[in-house]
Amino acid sequence: MKCAIFDLDGTLVDLFELHLQGFQKVIKENYNLDFHKNDLMSHYGRSGEEIMDAFFQRLGFEKQSYIEIADERRNWVIDNLSEVAVLDGVEKLVDELRDLNFSLALGTSNTKDIGEAIINACGLKNKFEIFSFRDVGIKGKPAPDIFLNAAKLLNAKTPECIVFEDSIYGVSAAKNARMKVVATATGKHSKNELKMLEPDMLVDNLTQVSGGDIDNLLDSI
Repeated sequence: MKCAIFDLDGTLVDLFELHLQGFQKVIKENYNLDFHKNDLMSHYGRSGEEIMDAFFQRLGFEKQSYIEIADERRNWVIDNLSEVAVLDGVEKLVDELRDLNFSLALGTSNTKDIGEAIINACGLKNKFEIFSFRDVGIKGKPAPDIFLNAAKLLNAKTPECIVFEDSIYGVSAAKNARMKVVATATGKHSKNELKMLEPDMLVDNLTQVSGGDIDNLLDSI
């Protein structure tokens, strides 16, 4: 059995600006504080609660739960989703992997509500067999939980899985899960930042990857 697990934001689609607007809106309305692009860039790939926690801790706030405001941000993003463009190379690679009998999964730090909204908007829902969202008892990246849960849902062993990721947190999560990982510099982390984590393959974008490349990479286990 061979399985490919794809991250969502930054790997399949680019919704950075929409996420940024959501954080800016709810933080301004609730705290009258300015949330800047770098506040999101430096933690992109983590959960909304974790991003907010890092932001407020940097400003000296005492540690607290940001579940309610994170939910408000998620709802705003869902309400403002329109048609979502898929990044170059994604659909071709996904179809090639399906033709090679790979089992395909989505593994995202998004919760189910926003994750499903995004995947429906980009038209890729029917490409994946299972979806692994961050949920109760499932820690966000760089913890391996999201990818381990995907493997469990696929009834696959971790050495049979390869992960596609754009963030340092996601690459770390894949390595912590002891899975192969392809890092693609289509998100907000540079190729040099990703290279430092020693992924099994590093590319500028997914047009540089073929299904055969991935098949051979898993065969090298």
